[in-house]
Amino acid sequence: MPPTPSKKDVALALLEKGSIFVHLDPRRDKVVVPKAFWVQSELVLQFGTQMRVPVPDLDVDDEGISGTLSFARRPFWCRVPWAAVFAIVGEDRRGAVWSQDAPPENKSITNEKTPEPKRSHLRAVPSPSDAPVPTIAAEPASASACSFCSTPFAEDASSCAVCGAPRADDASESAAAEEPPAASAPAAPADEPPADEPPSDEPPPTPPPKRPHLRLVK
Repeated sequence: MPPTPSKKDVALALLEKGSIFVHLDPRRDKVVVPKAFWVQSELVLQFGTQMRVPVPDLDVDDEGISGTLSFARRPFWCRVPWAAVFAIVGEDRRGAVWSQDAPPENKSITNEKTPEPKRSHLRAVPSPSDAPVPTIAAEPASASACSFCSTPFAEDASSCAVCGAPRADDASESAAAEEPPAASAPAAPADEPPADEPPSDEPPPTPPPKRPHLRLVK
């Protein structure tokens, strides 16, 4: 496996094709960046000679890379030692990575194996819809209790003492007694022929011819 080139050589080679993106850990010693970035584990700075906001004082030496960059349209001189740099990428997304200098929080750079999640101890519990539904046999209504308010009837009572509803056996007997007799269909008149009698095949009688009215003409 060929040795990894130095960070300075990679930066100079990529700067000949355009700008570079320097990935660094701003918490390292001798890093000069705005104070707001000091607590981050990773910071990406763009350096170049042909950027929209030019970096006139860009400098690449054996110690690191430096130059005045723009943060929210405010210039700030930055200094990044090579010890804080763990990746340099060009505009074509080509570059180099130094995983030994990457922050421990960056798992994608250090290629650390992510620990497997612990398997939770779970057991299947049937849902309420799967539980068997107990069947309840319907109890027959007591003949000695009111069908409306369920109040027990007295032995010789014909109606409920609470709601006044008649007893079930008395109510059925009274309903049968009050049922009117079925009305019989009226008889058809005797002089009218039945509706379903077929018509006669004999022709109707021919009326007598009318006598002509003649008058004498002189």
